[in-house]
Amino acid sequence: DSTLEFTGVQLEVGDTATEFEHRSYGDELARCRRYFQTLFQTDVTAGRLSVGMTHSGTNAILPLHISTMRAKPTEILTSGTASHFGVHGGKGSGTDVTACDALPTVHTQSSPYCARLVFTVASGLTAGNIWSLRSSTSAAYLGIGAEL
Repeated sequence: DSTLEFTGVQLEVGDTATEFEHRSYGDELARCRRYFQTLFQTDVTAGRLSVGMTHSGTNAILPLHISTMRAKPTEILTSGTASHFGVHGGKGSGTDVTACDALPTVHTQSSPYCARLVFTVASGLTAGNIWSLRSSTSAAYLGIGAEL
C-alpha cells in the first residue's frame, strides 16, 4: 500500500531531450481553447444564456466571438438533449420559450474567431427578430470543438 508520485515530467517523441517547458495556467488554458471551448454553463434553472437574431420561422442563429481556435469549429458538445435548450421569441414578456427540435449545428460561415450556431424549432419565429437562448435545466452545458 505505497504511493509513488511523479511531478515535473515531460514526455517527448524521439531520442533527444529538450528543456522542461514551464507554462503558466493562462498560457495552458489558451492552448487548450484552440481545440475546445465551453460556451454556456449555468446553474440556474430556466436561465437566459445569450441573444441572437432569427433567420427564418424555424431557425435562430447565434453569433459568438470566441477565443481563436485552431480551425473552424466542427462539433457541438452538450450535457443532454435538445429539450434542454429553448428559443424565446423576444416579442415581449408573454412570448413562450419554444423547445429546440435538435441540438444546434455549426453554421457554414463560422470561423476560428467567430462561431455561428443554428438552433431549430418547429415554428413560431419571425425572421429578423431578436431572440434569446434559454436553458430548461440547471445542468445546461454547451461547448464547441475543433478537433484534429
